Formats: sequence, structure tokens, C-alpha cells
Amino acid sequence: MKGTGAEILVKYLENEGVKFVFGLPGGHLLTFYDALRQSTVTSILAKHEGGAAYMAAGYALAGGGLGVCCGTVGPGATNLVSGVAAAYMGSLPMLVLTAQVGTPSIGKGALQEAAGEGRTFSQVGLLSQVTKYSTMVTRPDKVPEALRRALRIAMSGRPGPVHLDLPADAQRGEAEDELFPPEGYRPTLPTRPLAADLRRAAELLVAAKKPAILVGAGARKGGAPAIVLRLAEMLGCPVATTLPGKGAIPEDHPLALGCVGLYGTHAANSYLRSGLDVILAVGSSMHEFSTHVWDPALRPSQGLIQIDIDPDEIGKNYPVEVGLLGDAGTVLEELLQVVLSLEPSERRPPEDLADLKVRTEYFSEPAMTSTHTPLRTRFIMTPSVAGSR
Repeated sequence: MKGTGAEILVKYLENEGVKFVFGLPGGHLLTFYDALRQSTVTSILAKHEGGAAYMAAGYALAGGGLGVCCGTVGPGATNLVSGVAAAYMGSLPMLVLTAQVGTPSIGKGALQEAAGEGRTFSQVGLLSQVTKYSTMVTRPDKVPEALRRALRIAMSGRPGPVHLDLPADAQRGEAEDELFPPEGYRPTLPTRPLAADLRRAAELLVAAKKPAILVGAGARKGGAPAIVLRLAEMLGCPVATTLPGKGAIPEDHPLALGCVGLYGTHAANSYLRSGLDVILAVGSSMHEFSTHVWDPALRPSQGLIQIDIDPDEIGKNYPVEVGLLGDAGTVLEELLQVVLSLEPSERRPPEDLADLKVRTEYFSEPAMTSTHTPLRTRFIMTPSVAGSR
């Protein structure tokens, strides 16, 4: 394909299945917006670049795929930072695009220049603190290469935002590219734990007298939720979620305890701190809110099994007996197969689990189930209750 740097960039966004770009146009970004007008990607106008970044993050969080936001040079970039930081902390795949003055003007004090020359700040440097990758693309023929690298980094391993800084002449200059399909530059590279570690984890779970599964945001997508539920039913194991992991399993399931932590349910907080012997934590960093400020009572007596795609998270806040590095869905599937080989029949849920949920009024408070008007907020916000009527 031949076209401007901006046109090739937009064509890659189409190939990635991007449906929306959230942003606010500015003079140095108009070439990009002109290319958007000729594409299937819809531009969503924000009132502030910070709002655009939060919308892109929310889109990715809701399962829409890659979130894309943009802002013009200078104040457009600085306004994006808070929303991009939220995506970085939340491990959300996002492409951040900023305009830059033309390369011949860099270092001359051009209007809103933000290239880090002289008394100007660097947009690349600023956004490098809240992204996995941040670079300036100074030539139109380098746009495809830089974009492919950025998308590969954003969607690989632990997802996160990436940033491309696009000078005006790199956007409008002519370039040519083969337009590789996503699988050509974003190959699937599964990480699988050692067979010995999988077996040790399975043995702990099968031998456990009082286990629990804790599901974080890293296990909300793909096939992971279904495997969590299958594993829980196999072991008769109660399941709690973190706040970011909410929705991973139906909260009206007999084994569901709801969210754990400072804003969690009485059922989850009571059970997980009642002297468990084994906890399987999937895609959770075990952060402050989820652990009641790292309460020692959450530490299981026999061992913590932690599954995460990021090695920095395993054992960060609690010592682990077994760490399983890799994609949650892939690791859970392999773990389930080992458990099935050791425990061929399903267990019954703990006998006192139903009593615990009754005592802690798990989804049974009158305010949650009442249909009297005006409807209470908790009724509306509880899908398993409101959806049944």
C-alpha cells in the first residue's frame, strides 16, 4: 500500500479491528483525522484529552480490545497522562498517539513544541513513565515499523499502553508498506510452567481440606473464567474475586463468595480469613484493597499457588509454595487436566458454605431484592437479581 504515514497507520488500525479512536483534534493532528474520515474507524470527540484516555482505557477494560486515544502536541499530550497512567496500572492494551511539530522545526521553539529540545519538555519522556513503550517516529516510512512494534508490545505478555509521537511531516509524508496481518507481527508465544510445578499445585489442591480460589483481573477474559468455574466445581472449592476481577464467575453460583477486600462481601472476607490451607490466586497481584492491607490471616497454612503472566507479581506480597508463570487460561487448562488425573470425581461444596452465605446475608439483604419503587441502587447494580425479573 502507498499512502501517507497517517493513512498507513489508520489502515493498520482497521486490520487490528479497531472501531473507535477517542481524542481531540488539533492543528498538528489534522492529517491523522483526515485519514480517519476515509476509514471504517469512528472518531469519538472528547471534551478533554484526559477524558479521551479514560474512554480508551474503559473500552479496553470492557473487552473491546485495543483502546486508542490521541491528543495534539504539548497540552494535548500532558492532558492524556492521567488516563494513560490508569491504563498502565490496570494492564490495559492501549495505543496513545500524540502529534508533534514538524521535524524541521524541532529545537526552534515552535508553537507548542514538545520534543525535549531547548526549553521544551519531551512528550516521549513524559509518557515513557506510564507506558510499556514510547518513541518518536521521525519519518513516514518508519511509521509502519514503529506501529507494529508498539502493537506487539501492547498486546504481548502483561498488556499495557504504548505511545507513538508523530511529527506533522511524518504523518503527511508518503510511504509504502506491505500491510502485514496482525498474526505476522504479533505471534502467539505461550508461556507454560514446568510439569513438576503443575503437579505440585494439583496435589496441593486435591489434598486441601479448606481451599479457596481468588480470581483477579488477569483471569476475567478469554477462556479463563469457564476453566476457573470447572476447576472450582471439580474441587468443591469456594471462589472469591478481587474488585477488578468481578464478573469472572456468576455471583449467584453456589460456590461464589463475591468480592474480597476493603469493599468486599462479608462472605468472602470471612471465609478467606478463616484459616485456609491452600489458596489458588489467578491473575491477582494481592494488592492492598484485596487483602485488607496485606492481612497475615490471608496466608494459607499449606501453601499459596499463584498464577500470573508477570513474573514480578508472583510472590510479591505473600510467599508462594508454587508459582505458575503464563497466561491464565493456558495455565488453568493444564492445571485442570492434572487435577482431573488425580481427582476423577467431583467433590461436594463445603457443608458450612451455604450457612456462611446465609449468616453474612450474601445477596439476601431486603434492599437488594426489593422491587418496591423507587428501585434501590443495589437492586439495579446486581445483575443476577435484576436480570431474573
